[in-house]
Amino acid sequence: MANRRLRLSILAFGFMCLTGAVGSHAQSDEAILSSIPVVPMNVRFRFVPQYFVQRIDDDPKYSRIEALIDNDPSRPWYEIILADKTTGDRIIFSNSEETVNTLHRVGKVANQSNIHFAVSTQPDSISTYQIGLRDTAGQQIIWKFAVSPKTTKVQAGFMIRPNMSGFVLMGLDQRAAAMPGTTLVIGNARYSVSSTLESTSVQEVTNSGTFYGTGLTIAEIMPGSELWSIDALPDALKADEKWILHTSGGEKRVLTIESVVDDQVVIDQVDQDRSLHVRLGVRRVNGDLLLGSLLVMRQSHSFRIKFIPELPFPAAGLDDTTNVHFIVSEDSQPDIANGNLLARRRFSDEYIQWKFDAPDWARARSIETGASVLNESLINRAKAMK
Repeated sequence: MANRRLRLSILAFGFMCLTGAVGSHAQSDEAILSSIPVVPMNVRFRFVPQYFVQRIDDDPKYSRIEALIDNDPSRPWYEIILADKTTGDRIIFSNSEETVNTLHRVGKVANQSNIHFAVSTQPDSISTYQIGLRDTAGQQIIWKFAVSPKTTKVQAGFMIRPNMSGFVLMGLDQRAAAMPGTTLVIGNARYSVSSTLESTSVQEVTNSGTFYGTGLTIAEIMPGSELWSIDALPDALKADEKWILHTSGGEKRVLTIESVVDDQVVIDQVDQDRSLHVRLGVRRVNGDLLLGSLLVMRQSHSFRIKFIPELPFPAAGLDDTTNVHFIVSEDSQPDIANGNLLARRRFSDEYIQWKFDAPDWARARSIETGASVLNESLINRAKAMK
C-alpha cells in the first residue's frame, strides 16, 4: 500500500509539473483543474423490499445466513450473505455483476452467483419463500422460509450488524415470524426452526434471531481507497458541464454540474449502474472545491452526511491536513451519528480517518477511506499546448 501511494504521489507530482505548460487560467478554470470532485469515501445506500435472516447454531462453518431481495421483474437483484463462524467474515453472493465489482473495489469478498428465488402462498396465508445457491466450496444451499401472515411494526431506531468492517446502519419497517416449515439445507446438513419473533426493538436485531422483514434501508460508509482516472474535465464551472471518470476496473462515473450560484455549486454524481442518485453540495473557494454535504437518495429514502467545515477534495500539488466534524442523517431522523475525521491530502491522493462520537456502539470504531486521482486529461491538455 505504501509503495502504491508513493507511486501515485510521484505520478501526481509529474502531472502537476506538466500543467505548467498550459499557462495561466481564469479563476474558474483553476478551480476545475486543481480540485476534482471525487469524494474520498465509498458510501452505499440501499432500499431492499424483503429481508430474511436465520441464525445457524450447529453448522461447522456458518453462524448466520441473510438474504436481501428486490424481486423487480425487470431487474431482479439478490444478495445472500453467509457469516463465517470462526472469523465473523461476511461471504457475499450476488446475482449482480455491478454489485460484485463495487464490493471488490473496496476490498470485500463477493462472488457473482446464480441465485434461485421463488414464492408460494398457502390457503392459510402463510407465504413460503425458497432461495437456492452454491457456496464457494460447491455445497448446495436450499433455504425454505415460511413467513407468518402477522406483521409487527418495528420501533424507531437502527439495527447494528456485528463483525462488520466500516460503518453500517440498518433500518427496518415491518417484521414477521418464521413459521414451522422453515428449513435450511447446507450440503448434507438440515436445520429447522420453530415459530420465533423476539421483541420489536431494532437494537435486538444483531447476531441472533430468525425473522422476515420488509422495508429495509442499509447505509454504509465502506473502508478502503479507490483509484480514479479522469477522462474529461469541464471547460468552465457552469451548469451542464461534466467530469467523466473511470476506475482501473472500467467502472464509469459522471459528475454533472447542476447549478452554480455565487460560490455554491451543486453536482450530481451518477455511477455506471445508476442505482443511486448522489448530490454533492460544494463551495468554491479561490482555486479549490470543498464538499459541504453529500446526499444519497434511493426511491423515497435519503442518507446525508454534512461536513463542518467543508471537506476538501483530492487536488494536484497540495500537501495538507484538515480536521472536519461530520453529522449523519437518514430520512427524517437527524444526527443519528456524528464524529470527527482527519483528512490528509498529498498531491492527488486523499485519505480520511473517521472517529465516531455517536452512537455509543460506534465509538470504538476507526475507519479509513480515501481516493486517488490520475488526471490523464491534464496531460493531454499540456501536450496540446506545446
